Amino acid sequence: MIDGEPSRTAMMTALARGLHRLFDDRPWLVDDPFGLLLIGPDWRSAGGAAAAAYDETERARLRAFIVARQKFAEDRLIAGRYPQYVMLGAGLDSFVWRRPDVARHTRIFEIDHPATQNFKRTRADALGLTLPRTHSYTAVDFERETVQQALDRAGFDWSLPAFFTWIGVTMYISRAASRAVFSTVANCAEGSEIVFTYAPSANELDADDRKLRDIFVGIAAAAGESAISEFSQFELAELVAETGLTLAANPTRQDVAQAYFVDRNDGLAPHGMERVAAARTVKRAH
Repeated sequence: MIDGEPSRTAMMTALARGLHRLFDDRPWLVDDPFGLLLIGPDWRSAGGAAAAAYDETERARLRAFIVARQKFAEDRLIAGRYPQYVMLGAGLDSFVWRRPDVARHTRIFEIDHPATQNFKRTRADALGLTLPRTHSYTAVDFERETVQQALDRAGFDWSLPAFFTWIGVTMYISRAASRAVFSTVANCAEGSEIVFTYAPSANELDADDRKLRDIFVGIAAAAGESAISEFSQFELAELVAETGLTLAANPTRQDVAQAYFVDRNDGLAPHGMERVAAARTVKRAH
């Protein structure tokens, strides 16, 4: 990230959620009327270099996966009826306003880099968006503080199950940093879960997805967010298991398309340059 500036990839993610409502047919996978508002009046320029680097079909594929990974995560959150919800690298996520029916009964922790979180809070205040008492922000410099320390500071209850989202982050951090986060989740109460995204190894991508990712990696690097980590399927499963979690779901691009994009009138379909997965705490012997 560029010092003192909000994450550009967080902006692009919010832009994709907002454009899903403008450009794509119903049913919307995620109905987010707040994404563009949180970016601000200049939302049309939030796509930056990505808007010029990709053609219309490629932009639609990028948008499709962004909303699909969000739906995948939120469906699992809601189905699990978790008492605590932790957004690691929350960006401009708008769940607390989109789903007040869930937010009012769930302790929600938004954890993010200070510059991104400050930008979001300023925009939310300007829009008059209020928060339930169950919600809290925690700004974290992950170079100086661990996730566990941040959760302790935020008032997280380690005795209760929790649902974590960690979307669009692992490719920008070291494997050691990913291991530390997974280990923290593994120390949570039984039944806790984390939904995260990761970059598959390049040799597991087809030519179209390799092209999409090569372009995106260049754009992200120019914005100060260099991609440094990718995982083969074996490496991911091994890392998750070593940290004390079990891989609960790891859908392929075809699985995601089958789950969310069958029989659409607009032909919307996701890319496969990034994948979404879920890992759960291992059942402990009593």
